[in-house]
Amino acid sequence: MEKLKKYKGITLIALVVTILVLLILAGVALNLALGENGLFNQTKLAVEKYKDAQNKEEEQLQIATNAMLGDVKNRQEGTGVSEQEFAKLQSLVNSLQSELNTLKTSSQGALAVPVGTVISCMSYNVPTGYLACDGTEYNIS
Repeated sequence: MEKLKKYKGITLIALVVTILVLLILAGVALNLALGENGLFNQTKLAVEKYKDAQNKEEEQLQIATNAMLGDVKNRQEGTGVSEQEFAKLQSLVNSLQSELNTLKTSSQGALAVPVGTVISCMSYNVPTGYLACDGTEYNIS
């Protein structure tokens, strides 16, 4: 009987220690998820940075488009390019800008997913325009 009481005491101590360890682990997990540098805050920061980068890219695209139109207009005046040719070039620039806007808002478009984003694809084939994440090194250019 005395031996049985001894084992019950050890079991009770082991149970209390286990509960304490679980509480500590739960606290650590909550801190990792909800803390100042936690998962949720880091996700919010990443979303904000992505939106800022997207806005900056759109501004730079607009600046480049305006510069290109200005350059074409200056060349038209300096080299005698006709109004009809300038209108064609301006139409081309507008259609390119329209295509970029379509790609940007499309879920399948190249601009909808930032370069370097790892996505999962439930297929044996890699979709067109994407690379397999298999450790292969690629030249940036």
